[in-house]
Amino acid sequence: MFSPSTLGGIVALTLLTPLNLVFLHNAYVQRREAEPLTALSTPSSFLFKHMPANQVALEFKIDSMPISDEELWTQLVPENGGVVETADGKFVVAMYHQLRCLEEVRMAFLAAHNRPIPGRVPNATAADICLGQLWQILQCNADITLDPAVLVERNGALVPGSSGEGVDHRCNDWTRVRDVVEGRRSR
Repeated sequence: MFSPSTLGGIVALTLLTPLNLVFLHNAYVQRREAEPLTALSTPSSFLFKHMPANQVALEFKIDSMPISDEELWTQLVPENGGVVETADGKFVVAMYHQLRCLEEVRMAFLAAHNRPIPGRVPNATAADICLGQLWQILQCNADITLDPAVLVERNGALVPGSSGEGVDHRCNDWTRVRDVVEGRRSR
């Protein structure tokens, strides 16, 4: 048989080995998850060099962006489409790609409600892909602003909902992003 000290060492080794494996696994997973973020953020550093961190308050108003106001929607994306050129190549600032996605969904919505935009043909496939991307963007940005709950009718029942109207949200200053994209760099 084993001596008491040897038996204690075997028990300790048996208990600590699974804990070490869990620790190593967690360290590996965290490292694996962090590597793509570091790699993906490299081209974005172009914007961060030219745009100091700045946040603004955005108060949501229901009538601030009517769905059928073509002129307002056209002004959201700069003429260059949100493209910036860095030492690594040309890139589209994600905010402008996301706004173009929202435009695809808007066109599909208007067409589905018999209000198509003259001269523009909605692309159902693009709208479908864009809805998936917008869903991911909302999760990525995780706005934790608390909107007051109100009761709304849905399918004949009153359920909690929110319009978000009149509530301030903390946002990155999109006007500074546009300045950088259009060559008016903030320093």
